[in-house]
Amino acid sequence: TAEPARCSRCQREIATWIVAATPTNPRRHLVRVGTAYYTDNEGLPICPECFPEYEQEQRMIWEIALRMFVDEPDTPQREQAREPAIAVQSTCMRESKGTIGRKVAIGL
Repeated sequence: TAEPARCSRCQREIATWIVAATPTNPRRHLVRVGTAYYTDNEGLPICPECFPEYEQEQRMIWEIALRMFVDEPDTPQREQAREPAIAVQSTCMRESKGTIGRKVAIGL
């Protein structure tokens, strides 16, 4: 089996010890088996003990980012949304022969 992963935060091995017989050793003995684990936004492994702390940090980061977005002065998107009563949405669908463009009017 593959080597168990290590937590990217506490460096603890994410594994379980089981009693098993293997082809190389038919007698029952302790075998280290890698277990499922959480990953962070970079794909690094996180053990179950560290995951709640990671989740809390991510929530705080998102809340700060949301507050910063709300506190910014008017952005072009907000000014555009106030002006027209009808917004025109442009979508493009790609097909194997070329590009087909389609415009859809949406009443606000």
